[in-house]
Amino acid sequence: MLGGVTTEERGADAVHARTVLDRRDWAFLALFAAVAAALCLYKLDERSIWLDEAVALRIAQTPDLRALLSDGGNMAAYYLFLKGWLGLGLGQSEWVARFPSVMFSAVGSALLYLLARRLFDRRVAFVAALLLTVNSSFVRYGQEARSYALELMIVTAGWLVLSVALERRTVRWFLLWGLLSAVAVATHLLAVLIVAAQLASLLLLRLSKLPWKALLAGLGVAAFASAPVLVVAARTGNVHIAWIPPMSIKAVRQVLLFLGGNNFEPSSDWWPQTISVLVLAILAVGWAAGLWIAVRTALRRGRSWQAWSCGVAAFWLIVPLAAATAVSSVAQSLMVPRYFIALLPASSLLLALAVSHLQSSVLQSMALGLLVILGLSGVARSYGTEEWGWRQAVNYLQQAARPGDDVLIVPAHQRMPLDYYVGRNPGPLLDYISPRQRTWQPVERSVFGVSEAFYWPSPPREAALLAAQRHQFWLVITDFTRWDASGRVTEAWGRAETFFQHLGPGFVVRSGRAFGPSGRVGVLLMESEPVP
Repeated sequence: MLGGVTTEERGADAVHARTVLDRRDWAFLALFAAVAAALCLYKLDERSIWLDEAVALRIAQTPDLRALLSDGGNMAAYYLFLKGWLGLGLGQSEWVARFPSVMFSAVGSALLYLLARRLFDRRVAFVAALLLTVNSSFVRYGQEARSYALELMIVTAGWLVLSVALERRTVRWFLLWGLLSAVAVATHLLAVLIVAAQLASLLLLRLSKLPWKALLAGLGVAAFASAPVLVVAARTGNVHIAWIPPMSIKAVRQVLLFLGGNNFEPSSDWWPQTISVLVLAILAVGWAAGLWIAVRTALRRGRSWQAWSCGVAAFWLIVPLAAATAVSSVAQSLMVPRYFIALLPASSLLLALAVSHLQSSVLQSMALGLLVILGLSGVARSYGTEEWGWRQAVNYLQQAARPGDDVLIVPAHQRMPLDYYVGRNPGPLLDYISPRQRTWQPVERSVFGVSEAFYWPSPPREAALLAAQRHQFWLVITDFTRWDASGRVTEAWGRAETFFQHLGPGFVVRSGRAFGPSGRVGVLLMESEPVP
């Protein structure tokens, strides 16, 4: 029996449930893992380390193990892994820091093939793994020293183990599923929504025939093992995500484009907006077709293995999205595209179902070709796209500054990526004006004895008052600024606007440059004008 459905009732479904991999399957597994690794390795160190990656490296390098929970419990499992990885003594370059994510992505691609092969057939498995492998969001976060690639791998493994557990109905497989669920939650807190999706998917099987004792044992392991990070997260609240903008249609659109791997950067130009609308329309048609196939199968087959197999992709995608949208609408917004990276395999599965059910092989080839082209175009756009420019900013600062110069960083926590590059390439000794140490206090909220030393207020007013006491200083500021030929700031917004308002008109920009898209990081030499 499987989920309360006998072999006779399953009929042809048993073929999918007990598939034995042959040489072609092993060849495809190796192929997708190799292609995923190659796409993620290409230009792996071209993009600068940014704040979130610098935070991960700082936490991993902190001797006190309690620091693993300093991100509100989020990504604790990844920080622990990163600590061990950096402890091997391979260095701390961008390449070394990001290499584990490359391997997680390669394994994740192979695991999706295994899952789809088990649930469906070789054709669906091939298409799903291919679409995931060429998804630009998948490649982009396979090149980042954060937990996203690890989360995707663990979540996919969780669905695979759950499918085996439902077939074999043994306690040890459900215990393994529970352990993977806990690791997924410790890797990223939103994985809780995917565990909820897994439980909801069981409604497609006969509940009276489920191995409830084994299932509850697995749930018990998941709850017990994930309790520490969940308690920390509950006590911390929304401190670490309060920066997320309120819920909006634009935010939902960006999440959906992210899932399709074609997330154009916001632009006022008509052509990126037009292309993004067209791409979203194509993806919506594919997802809707995949969902319709899943619903139709469930209606025709009733509660069965085949209904559950088709429902996996639907529940995997819809339940977390719906729950996150509901929470974002009434409370704290969660609509950050990268937070939903673990839904990429579900998106690929739904698209694969839609492609495989087209009437002719010609239509299937055309649809698959279009989706692959869209994916690879997104991958090509992502390569070399510098998001912050910290490496270039620090190089400029080190070349232009003199020993003993004062440097002010606004906001203060952006010192982490700056420290990373200064540490890798020491230049002249600089005196940091540190508002955190002299006038600011870190957030004194202790959770299990963990002081949140990595996050503190960044009031531009205090920074400006501190800087105004000096005749000259270097300003490293993470907001766009423009200045005229005379050195007066002509345009600034966000933190930069507030900072310059409090600094007053007595300072001019003697020299400086902006780095990254739209001058996201500015390095400016500020000097006070003599009082007439």
